This record gives sequence, C-alpha cells and structure tokens, in this order.
Amino acid sequence: MNKNSSMETITSSQIAYDVKIRNKTFDDMENLEVKYMIFYEEAQHGSRDKPVPASIKGKEAVKFLKAHSEASFMTKPVTLTKSQLDGNVFWTSGASGRSKDAVTGLWFRVYAGGKLVGEYANPSTVSKKNEWKE
Repeated sequence: MNKNSSMETITSSQIAYDVKIRNKTFDDMENLEVKYMIFYEEAQHGSRDKPVPASIKGKEAVKFLKAHSEASFMTKPVTLTKSQLDGNVFWTSGASGRSKDAVTGLWFRVYAGGKLVGEYANPSTVSKKNEWKE
C-alpha cells in the first residue's frame, strides 16, 4: 500500500515466510506443533527515537511427517512501513527523512506430544536477546 502526501511518501508491505520443516529421522512423526516468533523493529517515523522492538507469534499443526520428508507452511504476515520525505522537506526534530521498519529475527520451536524436539533461531542471537512468549 502506498500513501503519498505532498510532503511524504509512506509505503507499507506485508511479508510472510515460507517455512519448511524436515524429519531427518528414520521414524514417522505425528501431531507436531511448530510455534514461532517473528521479531521486528518499528521505526519512529519523524522522530529521532530508537525503533520500537515488536514481535508476532504463531503456530502451525503438522499432523503427520514421514521419515526423511518435509512439510511446509506460511507464517502470519508482518506489516512493515517505509517513509520518505519528498523534495526539500525536513523534520523539525532533526530526524532522518527516510525511515523503515525491519525484521530482526525469527525463532521456531517444534513440539511432539508437548515435548520440545527441535529449535531454530536466525540469527542465533535472537534466542539470547529475546524472551520466548507462549
């Protein structure tokens, strides 16, 4: 979505991730639950303040996953906004004329029968810098 005023262009887009999980074992797996968190920063458009950390969480059920096979699903979308001042316009706060939201990391956990059986974080520091929220 684009919104254009005479002084500023604001663009919003939604991104979602195509997630693939692989069963690398010799056994079929049933009733898996994949829980995830997507971390991002919301820019403070028109302000010199630091971006605000935010996250969304979701989960996906995988009923059956054969040995040495994979399943895939799409995450919930995250809306990211980008702002740019036009021409010779500037913020009186001294903020940059350009700002944009950004994804900072992804964290996935896979459960079988309520027991954690797999975990993945990208970058790996996401799990150290953030708290897992059920």
